[in-house]
Amino acid sequence: PDRTRISAASAGTTARAAVTASPVPRGSAWGAKTGWSAEASRIALAFEALSSETDGLIDFNRAPDTRINQVVTRYDLRQMLRDGNYDIVHFAGHAAFDAQRPESSAWLLSDGPFSAQSIRNTLRWRETQPWLVFANACEAGMAGQPPQMYQTDVFGIASAFLDHGVNVFIGPLWRIDDNVAAETALLFYQQLLKERQTVGEALRRAKVAAKARYFDPVLEPTSAARASEERVALISWAGLVLYGNPTATIGQRVGAPAPVAPPNPEGRDDV
Repeated sequence: PDRTRISAASAGTTARAAVTASPVPRGSAWGAKTGWSAEASRIALAFEALSSETDGLIDFNRAPDTRINQVVTRYDLRQMLRDGNYDIVHFAGHAAFDAQRPESSAWLLSDGPFSAQSIRNTLRWRETQPWLVFANACEAGMAGQPPQMYQTDVFGIASAFLDHGVNVFIGPLWRIDDNVAAETALLFYQQLLKERQTVGEALRRAKVAAKARYFDPVLEPTSAARASEERVALISWAGLVLYGNPTATIGQRVGAPAPVAPPNPEGRDDV
């Protein structure tokens, strides 16, 4: 790894970001999904733009910090979490959730599941943990089994990160539409990193904007075949939830003061 970048991140002068999406499977029962690749590419572009727009607050270099449609093994992700000194980790890919055994819930990588227990073991001996993990990870449709349309327990993965010092974990409670997932994440990072909102307020604003764009309670499906997809899109914005500290800010992480906003005579701006 680039020791100069690691030294700067460790000194608390900048926040490093990483994007991992759609790991290429090795003979697995699940396949890659193009929507995650598109989402990750848009997130990577946004991080590049935000790096200049925030005067270097975000340290992001596409080549070493992005893994999209590549082989990503459990060893690779373990090394990234242990040695990358990343503050923000964005993951988009398959997951498997186990309500009966939360520690077995896992992100599905190229060589198999990276479980909540593996996450705990990876982070256990690190002094500095990622600050924010944003995971647009949905249940994988395994061969011979119907895909899980909804999952109500991401707690195993979320708690694995939170119990070892990660401030905030954001993930969906159910299957989420690709376009909604990407746009909500982009709006969230804009509010969090450029506008310097708290993570809770940044997510609230992103969800409000996504709801305004996608939610239509009287929408009639264009066809029976598309009815399920359109219903998913209608409510996808509501599925993203925050675990951890909603008052955390990027300024607190890197020691940078928030920009001073001009007074607003109209009061609070509910975007």
